[in-house]
Amino acid sequence: MHCDTPHNDDRIIGNIDTPHLMQVFDSDDILVRGWFYSHEGSKSIEIFFDDVKIGNALRWGERIDLKRACPQYKNIEKSGFIFYKNMILENGRHKLLIRVKYDNDKIFEEFRDIIVDKRVCIIDRINIELTNHCNLTCLWCPGSGERNKGFMSFDTFTTILNNILSDKIIVNEIHLYNVGESLLHPDFPKIVQFLGALSKKPKIVLVTNGTLLSDSIMDQIIESKGIDTIQFSIDGGTKESYEQLRQGAKWEDTLKKISHFLQKNNKRIKTGLITIDMGVPFSEEFKKIIEKVDNFDFRPPHNWTGNEDLKDYPFERSFNPHPCWHIQNNLAILWNGDITLCCADLHGRGIFGNIHLDTLENFWKGHRLTTFRKQMTGRKKEIELCKNCSIL
Repeated sequence: MHCDTPHNDDRIIGNIDTPHLMQVFDSDDILVRGWFYSHEGSKSIEIFFDDVKIGNALRWGERIDLKRACPQYKNIEKSGFIFYKNMILENGRHKLLIRVKYDNDKIFEEFRDIIVDKRVCIIDRINIELTNHCNLTCLWCPGSGERNKGFMSFDTFTTILNNILSDKIIVNEIHLYNVGESLLHPDFPKIVQFLGALSKKPKIVLVTNGTLLSDSIMDQIIESKGIDTIQFSIDGGTKESYEQLRQGAKWEDTLKKISHFLQKNNKRIKTGLITIDMGVPFSEEFKKIIEKVDNFDFRPPHNWTGNEDLKDYPFERSFNPHPCWHIQNNLAILWNGDITLCCADLHGRGIFGNIHLDTLENFWKGHRLTTFRKQMTGRKKEIELCKNCSIL
């Protein structure tokens, strides 16, 4: 966040979410996103590329997260903005300038140096679904729908890794989950040993419900050096809310296993919690777990991609018309090698290829990029997978 306090105490605050400094663009698409706010109001937000004005940003609309962050500012939730342009970009280093003009003629400017390299694919995250089997039946989860159940073969897994480790692809993170519990995979020890033996790899994140953690599995995860971060999904934060939502799990048993892992791990692997907000105060024992992990991700409910029936799980979330982080930055590869546009596509309605039939590079710069451009030009409702989705 940037804060500036000019004359007459009119505070201007702002933040550029995208692009980050020295971000690499792998296509001819410029995306600028963030927010600025002033009590006096702003006339325009202009975007310059190498000192040439390429357009004005549009207002993003409601941003409740901004209101929570800065409750003292009136209407700050309406201050977000977004700018998109498809243009011919030359490979190399470039400068973006975001210039905010205010009603009192003050000007705020922020620069971003970026790199354009269309010879590579920049993928922030790839979800690898080791299995869509799960040992729990959770109200929060729509499951994998009518998709066949199965476990990813080791051949499929290594094919994915060979694609990811190509010189033409840069992947920041691999997440070993999509729908299902990864610890159920019979070759899970072999997979983490394989990852641990790689001399160079992206950050590896394992997400698990924690209920299957045994001493041997804990030792495999810690000693293999194949996992960089492990995140435990524990919703609600109390015994009643947790067992109501994660049917088949026992609160005390899960907390005991996670506490044991944290003790064994002794900070060697980064740890975190992912918790769905059930609207209840956390119990004291859950607060103690939060204090011991490295990261706590507290999430609001959403409707996945909008067409799932979550039995007995009431929530109110409306369609999000804005472009989605997942389509811009993320791919999910299902247990049989099918590739879908979004990790929230648990039912596989957005499948557009299979890793055994083409390269990851072609998938990324083909259908995925076409879908991203539809979202960026206000045509999100035309995308079957995205037309009812509430994910922010």
